[in-house]
Amino acid sequence: GSPHFTAYLRDITERKRAEDELRQSEEFNRSLMEGSADCVKVLDTAGRLLHMNALGLCLMEIDDFGPLCGHDWPSLWPEDVRDEVRRAMASARDGDTHSFQAFRPTVKGTPRWWDVTVSPVRNGRNGQITRLLAVSRDTTARKRASDELQQSEARFRAGIEAVSDIVWTNDARGMMAGEQVGWGNFTGQDREMYQGYGWSRAVHPDDAQPTIDAWNEAVTWKRPFNFEHRVRRSDGQWRLCSIRAVPILDDRGEISEWVGVHTDITDRYRQQEQLRQSEQRFRTLFESMDEGFCVAEMEFDPAGRATDYRIVEMNPAFDRQTGLQNILGQSVRQALPDLEEFWFETYGRVARTGEPTRVVHQAAPLNARWFDVYAFRLGDGSNRVAILFNDISERKQNERAREDLLGQLREADRRKDEFLATLAHELRNPLAPIRNGLEIMRRSASRAQGHPEEEVVAKARTMMERQLGQMVHLVDDLLDLSRVRQGKLVLRTERIDIASTVTIAVDTARPSIEAGSHTLTVTLPQTPVFVDGDATRLAQVFSNLLTNAAKYSPSGGRIALTATADGGGIAVRVADTGLGIPAEMLPKIFEMFTQVDASLEKSQGGLGIGLTLVKRLVEMHGGSVEANSAGAGRGSEFTVRLPVAASGESTPAVENCVSQPTQPNASKRILIADDNEDSAASLAMLLEILGHEIRTAEDGQQAVNAASEFAPEVVFLDIGMPKLNGYEACRRIRELPKGAAPFVIALTGWGHDDDRRQSREAGFDHHLVKPVDPAELEKLLDTLGRRDSQK
Repeated sequence: GSPHFTAYLRDITERKRAEDELRQSEEFNRSLMEGSADCVKVLDTAGRLLHMNALGLCLMEIDDFGPLCGHDWPSLWPEDVRDEVRRAMASARDGDTHSFQAFRPTVKGTPRWWDVTVSPVRNGRNGQITRLLAVSRDTTARKRASDELQQSEARFRAGIEAVSDIVWTNDARGMMAGEQVGWGNFTGQDREMYQGYGWSRAVHPDDAQPTIDAWNEAVTWKRPFNFEHRVRRSDGQWRLCSIRAVPILDDRGEISEWVGVHTDITDRYRQQEQLRQSEQRFRTLFESMDEGFCVAEMEFDPAGRATDYRIVEMNPAFDRQTGLQNILGQSVRQALPDLEEFWFETYGRVARTGEPTRVVHQAAPLNARWFDVYAFRLGDGSNRVAILFNDISERKQNERAREDLLGQLREADRRKDEFLATLAHELRNPLAPIRNGLEIMRRSASRAQGHPEEEVVAKARTMMERQLGQMVHLVDDLLDLSRVRQGKLVLRTERIDIASTVTIAVDTARPSIEAGSHTLTVTLPQTPVFVDGDATRLAQVFSNLLTNAAKYSPSGGRIALTATADGGGIAVRVADTGLGIPAEMLPKIFEMFTQVDASLEKSQGGLGIGLTLVKRLVEMHGGSVEANSAGAGRGSEFTVRLPVAASGESTPAVENCVSQPTQPNASKRILIADDNEDSAASLAMLLEILGHEIRTAEDGQQAVNAASEFAPEVVFLDIGMPKLNGYEACRRIRELPKGAAPFVIALTGWGHDDDRRQSREAGFDHHLVKPVDPAELEKLLDTLGRRDSQK
């Protein structure tokens, strides 16, 4: 019952040895494959890929062999090569080695030429073919070099055949031997003629010996021969030829022969000479022209924006025009860091688009010079811009001066028109009450039947005298200014005390000062101060300044006249608390026809010539006058300095219009608005005599208020009134809610067509120009009465 075993033993020593040898063989073969410089592939007998070495993967640009393992190898070749691959595999299966050359790109498309050898791999024990070994050698570089060599040789052969040059060979001594087709065709010499040194007979006699000397020197030094000489062509013409010959050296370094080329450069030489002469003419013009010229090489950023440019060529006028020196080749942005971007953008656009441009622009860093520039691109796709320019700064200055002069002329013309309109207005204002006064006197005399009402007549006469004085003052100022401008005013110079002259001026201006209820303070030197001058004209100067202060100061203002010693002279200052002078008007205050504010609402009268006359008269006395003001509404001060004595629109003539008496009209309620008190009062007196009920107003706002309370049937409105001008007052009266719409008449010194148009647009029914004819006025009121009775 004890267990027993049966053991069988087999000797596998040989098998183990064979397996070890096989493993070692495979390791050896694998090492050979991996160490090979070629692409090595192992295939099964059916042609499927089993293994590829690492270098092969690299050569074929394969990242991962996995997807290719087991893949049919012939299918990886281009279609036109596959049959050759299959023939090689078939031959290897038959036990032969087969080689072929083929083109096959890598996996990533890199072109490759290959020398491929396919061999059988046999089993070591029985010799049976079990694998195929494909070895591919990359011959791309060799193939490319071979192709390039063939192409180079082909190009050389084609070049030799195509060129018109003479290609020849000589022996070491310079003797021609053999057939020289190019030389014979060009010179007409046959072979016998040019053999040996016969070729030299085709060279110009004057050039033969210099040619031989230069040749011998090249032979001695074994260096290339370069020369130019004249050769007689077959048609007998002497042609200038350029010679280039190269020595061929043997193994000992000795010259065995020469290969040379004769090139006919006659036409090229002539063209070069013409070009040289043309360039010389151009250079002469370039350097002598007055216009600046330069070539700018533009620089751009990746976005195509011009960032800088360099001057690579310029003429002498460039320096003169720009004032820049030593800028050739420099960065313009560095040389002129403040140069406007305009120049970079303009030249950059020309370089990018190729479209020439012309600009006129100012270059601030170049002393603010103005340049007239024409720029164009040099060649297609070039970044070089040619710039032709002129410094036109002087022309620009002249243009600005001309524009300034034209502006001054236009301003003078505008002021002249304003002056003429103001003159007509100012002359009409005093004429209106005078005419009204005359009519009042006539009416009063008529009503009293030979016994005028003395009080009414006296009042009217006083008013007329006052207005006539105003007219005389206006006319005197005009005449005096005209005489001064024409140099016809003669001063009656005498030694006078400045205090006496001031006293006369104060008396002259007192009515204006009192009319405005102003307070006048006069301060004179305690001791007499004498000047050499015309007492009448100096009194006129000071009275004009005082009258001006009274006119432009609100009622109840303060006026101060102060005379004090000032260095070597006397200073007379007239200060007021009036309207003041805006800062922008101070430089122009003494110019002809200038008024601080000529608006209708602030109209103060005057022609704008009083201060001009003051300035001219003071300067005629060797003195000066200046104006100062802290601004609008803050008063003004005029200072006259004198050296002490040494130890437009025509105004109708005023006629004595005597109207025939008419039957009195039906009484009407009439509102008269005029800031000229005499004008309003005289018209009111006249209309009261005619039997009308009258109400007066001194400004536009009072007129609107009176129209609302009084409900007038007729309204006479002046245009130039304070607070509200006549146009605005008429509009507001038209908007009043109660009562019948009055008949509104513009009664003004403004009589231009534009004035009449504005009055119509403002709602006036009629436009009368001062001084109105009483007969016309009475006729108009009579017409209104008849119209009302027909309603």
